[in-house]
Amino acid sequence: MLYDTAAPQAGHFTRAQAHERQVSDRMLSHYTAAGDLTRPARGVYRLAHWPAQPWEDALVACLWIGPDAAASHGTALAVHGLGDAMPAVLHVTVPRAFRGQRSGVLVHHAPLPDDDVTSRDGVPVTTVWRTLVDVSELVDADEFARLVSEALDRGLLSRARVRQLADHQPRLAVALAQAGVG
Repeated sequence: MLYDTAAPQAGHFTRAQAHERQVSDRMLSHYTAAGDLTRPARGVYRLAHWPAQPWEDALVACLWIGPDAAASHGTALAVHGLGDAMPAVLHVTVPRAFRGQRSGVLVHHAPLPDDDVTSRDGVPVTTVWRTLVDVSELVDADEFARLVSEALDRGLLSRARVRQLADHQPRLAVALAQAGVG
């Protein structure tokens, strides 16, 4: 049915994706009632027997918002395994107007070029570089320097990219230099 669409999205697909595959709302209702599908959010479906995946909640939020959405900010830090805290709400960035509201999801509106988005465990997520730019104003300089050091140590960011980050966020250049990562 929709396996090819759902597989790269950790067993999930949207109503719009189902319609593209000629699967009607009536068939979606039938498969949901039969227990073959679950509906974790409005317009988002999951193959019921698909194994649980990390960050499914972030994936569902992105699918609910639309194909141009990506997990971002603190959620992206967690998806990339940076830092040690999962934010209380899921952060998702979308480059267009979006007025929907869902408990536990904070939607950010900002440009989101293709080279600022990657995929991890099927979740569209901002790159490590873009994530650090997004959180740079939200965390103190010491925490930011720790995040950058961790990204460097894990090979998720190059020293050249860190220098670009310092140029992009001048107030952080001092903190990065103090931490020996500038």
